[in-house]
Amino acid sequence: MSSDSEGVFLTQSTFTTENTVVDTDEILSDVLDLQKENITPRPNFNILSEMFSDISEDEMTEITQVVEEVETRRRFAIPMQDGDLKKIVAGESCVNTENKTKWALKVFDSWIEQRLIQSKNNEKLKNFPNNLLDLPVSDINEALTYFVAEVRNKNGEEYRPNTLYELIISIQHYFRQNGRFVNILDDTEFAGLRGVLDARMKNLAKQGLGINKKQAEIITEEQEQLMWEKGVLGTDTPEKLLNTLVYQLGLNLSLRAGQEHRNLRCGPYSQITVKQDSAGKTYLEYREDVSKTNAGGLLHRKVTPKVTRAYENTVLPDQCPVKIYQKFMSLR
Repeated sequence: MSSDSEGVFLTQSTFTTENTVVDTDEILSDVLDLQKENITPRPNFNILSEMFSDISEDEMTEITQVVEEVETRRRFAIPMQDGDLKKIVAGESCVNTENKTKWALKVFDSWIEQRLIQSKNNEKLKNFPNNLLDLPVSDINEALTYFVAEVRNKNGEEYRPNTLYELIISIQHYFRQNGRFVNILDDTEFAGLRGVLDARMKNLAKQGLGINKKQAEIITEEQEQLMWEKGVLGTDTPEKLLNTLVYQLGLNLSLRAGQEHRNLRCGPYSQITVKQDSAGKTYLEYREDVSKTNAGGLLHRKVTPKVTRAYENTVLPDQCPVKIYQKFMSLR
């Protein structure tokens, strides 16, 4: 055999089993013809014949069962208990709501303690237990009615009308957190409480309390430009770059409340993407998933997520939100 024959490979195109000759080329040709003609059903390629495999049908069934068990374990989470479910609910609660609830309960407990101290010098003064969850509705109504009428801040001054309302709403949230679904603002059993709350809020409003709401001061364009000039905003240090990006995103993407800032993510599930419009202008697109007014739960299923854009600043490129965002992402 010449040296040229070293590149030639020989394969068996036919084989014999029990006096039967099988031409593999002919079988493959028939299969390809079936595929070209798009004939259904297609041939079954599960090779179980002893001619091709020594794995029995029982063994194949056992293997299939093992695979299905593995897939089932992957599909479902580790079995949970009651405490785990409570952690899930607590973990998705708004931080502000939880803090207000803790504050309201602390104020209520302080009022209970103070009333107990005062009752030592006045036998006619009624005391109330602080275990609200265990009280009947009539006692809850009575206790909260006196509470609304008497509560003051640490300086002994009147709360604003809306603060009284938030105290009651926060206590109602505490009830619902613990599986007791009372509706203080609607249930007839709390008519007495609502009457006193309404009268107190009206009286405080007449005194001028709560008319001027607290709100953040607006940063003017002149003030912002001064921050750029003085180096308060910029990208020359890591800390300054981060602070500037937070400011730019909040300003240009209409982010509300601190939690919406903290919810921002990087990576494949980021709410922010860099895009170009039909005119070739680059912009940041923010696509809301959860926010203060859209928590993503049952009540917000049909709420349309907010989508905002922040276009590149070609006039002042050093102040461009797109460039600042891209620089931050490149240095992560």
